[in-house]
Amino acid sequence: MAREIVDDEKAVERFKGVLREQARAQLEASARGKHGEDIATLKADVESRRVTRELLRERYQSEMKSVKQFSGDTLSFRFKQEELARAEKVLDLISDRVITLQTEQGAPPRVTRMKPADPPLAPIERLPYKKLLLALLMGFCAPFGLAVFAERITLRVSDPVPSSSRPTWP
Repeated sequence: MAREIVDDEKAVERFKGVLREQARAQLEASARGKHGEDIATLKADVESRRVTRELLRERYQSEMKSVKQFSGDTLSFRFKQEELARAEKVLDLISDRVITLQTEQGAPPRVTRMKPADPPLAPIERLPYKKLLLALLMGFCAPFGLAVFAERITLRVSDPVPSSSRPTWP
């Protein structure tokens, strides 16, 4: 019986080894199959993304062409609008001037001549004393008075008298 147990244990060990090999092979096969499926899925995903990228690139190119064409049209439209605005402004100025001229043509003259002016026979005043006196005062006396006033304000030393005996003015 001991021998049978030993033989059974050896048989169990061999069977375990065989089962290990079979399990390993099955796992490798399933892993290869799953790996192959994953690779196929990833390849299909890469191909769909490449196609999507190409479609997006074509759409981008077509949009850029339409934007360039539209922006060119918009720019020329804006130039035309500005030209129209300038022309309308000139037209408004011209029409305002025409209305002003028509109004002035129908208006009566603003100045009318009553009679020619007569020159005076004698001056109003023989000798204008007040004006002469004012001119003499402004021409001769005022500058002299200003000079004397400026000398009094500036405290210059002009004599040998000590400065301590002078009054201090601000």
